[in-house]
Amino acid sequence: DDEYILEKYLLKYMMELMKKILTGAKIEDKEREYAIYFYASSQVTLIRKWVLDNYEISPRQLAVYYKKWAVDAICDCYLPREIFCK
Repeated sequence: DDEYILEKYLLKYMMELMKKILTGAKIEDKEREYAIYFYASSQVTLIRKWVLDNYEISPRQLAVYYKKWAVDAICDCYLPREIFCK
């Protein structure tokens, strides 16, 4: 579907990025697989909502929200905060 081509493209590359980020995390392979998909797909659907809402909030505010909702959780659950999450 051409309607979702941007989302498919973003998901592919967000998953590659999340795979790199979670490479050093001490979790089982199956959990890593699902965590990669969870975080990548949440980024894509958040971007989709932002676009469909006609960029109602600034990119900076969107980043602040995402950091609060997801990045802090990644740091708390998977990555050594002192190294990755300063």
